[in-house]
Amino acid sequence: MSESTICNFGNIQERDMDMMFLECLLTDDGFLRLFLRKAEITGISVEVLNVALSETDPEYGESDITALLSVDGKKHALLIEDKINAPAMPEQCDRYSKRAKKAMDKGEYEKFHVFIVCPKAYYKANEEAKKYANFITYEDCIEYFSKKTDTLSKIRCAQLNQAKAKGPGSTWEKNEKAMAFFEKYRTYMATHGYDLDLRNKKDSNGWWPHYGTSFGNAYIYHKVSDGVVDLTFPNGANDVSTLKLAAIWLNAHGVPNIQALQTGKAAALRIKVPVLDQHKPFEEADMDDVEACFKAVQELSNLATAVGQISGFVKTK
Repeated sequence: MSESTICNFGNIQERDMDMMFLECLLTDDGFLRLFLRKAEITGISVEVLNVALSETDPEYGESDITALLSVDGKKHALLIEDKINAPAMPEQCDRYSKRAKKAMDKGEYEKFHVFIVCPKAYYKANEEAKKYANFITYEDCIEYFSKKTDTLSKIRCAQLNQAKAKGPGSTWEKNEKAMAFFEKYRTYMATHGYDLDLRNKKDSNGWWPHYGTSFGNAYIYHKVSDGVVDLTFPNGANDVSTLKLAAIWLNAHGVPNIQALQTGKAAALRIKVPVLDQHKPFEEADMDDVEACFKAVQELSNLATAVGQISGFVKTK
């Protein structure tokens, strides 16, 4: 019986895929090794100790799949976000790392590796998906199972293909309240003298207002519901130590509220600001809080401009 006719899963959901991946991690050593190779985990002795669905931290939210491994006697955790075509939530990747670090500090494991598993089309279309340190596509899984001849592997291929056929979906969910909030947010910026390059489209939710800067490819995110403004340097994670030195200098020279940190594959200079509730009318927000947010965005925008101007004096051969 061919894979295409062996079964029909109907309206397949991510929970169905979570269950399949849980079973595969527990029972199929070859499937597990897809993850080990991707994360460059090496060891003579590898054992799966436990696989759990929907482990939740009250501060940092939920991991779809958490696999606890013993690798040469040391505990490793695989934290896996599974997507068919659902929109990514703001800072979803970053929260995975925060959950893992918190668990590691509590002694639950010694190392962790964060993954996203999704169709290739979803990965290409979704910027949040690209922030994960490791990714495995549904197509990678299909390639693995298609080389096997047993009936269960054919069922796995059918399930993966039917999930993949749903398409990449939308990368965001329309929210009328958030859209109305964002339009008033935009109007406030325009009428209060801020010189900022706001790049969100007018018909977007504006969960994270996105600002361009005049310093290369650096950009600013106002993460409204998290209460932070980040001047982000793409692919800067490897140089975050340098950025931390810059933050120390800024702290000592009139910018005491700034810190440097890694955000996925990027690095950022961050200012904490009041949280604004985008599910409520903009008029109900405390205008002092709104002003504090825009001042932080302007401060980081000015900083990016100054750094860009200074770097223009540097001559390279």
